[in-house]
Order: sequence, then structure tokens, then C-alpha cells
Amino acid sequence: GNVRVENRAVLGSESQLKGDLVYRMLVIEEGAQFQGHCVLAGSEPALEPEQHSETPSADHHSDHDDE
Repeated sequence: GNVRVENRAVLGSESQLKGDLVYRMLVIEEGAQFQGHCVLAGSEPALEPEQHSETPSADHHSDHDDE
């Protein structure tokens, strides 16, 4: 699923993540598996975990595919 981290996200060498990741700092160790979108916190408010709706936000960006 989707994950939002307020500060530093670390995907350890045995991590598996399928979903979108919103973060401020990202560390991916060798061997980690990640399938999804990486979004720097504050740069893409439309990608919030478990809150994908059709209601546009005040600062909406559509630089990603929704399908």
C-alpha cells in the first residue's frame, strides 16, 4: 500500500514495498525491492496514502498517471 513518511524513509536490504511513497529523505539499501512512485513530501499533495479522491486540492499537480 501507499506510505507517507514525515522525515526519513529507509528501505532496508530485505524490504519489499508495492505502492507510492511520500518522503522528505529516502535511503534505499542494496537488495530492497520497490514498485511504485517516489514523491518528495510537499511537491505532490495529490499522492496521499489512502486518500485518493476526485476532489482537487488548492495546489493540485497532475504530473503523474492515475491509471
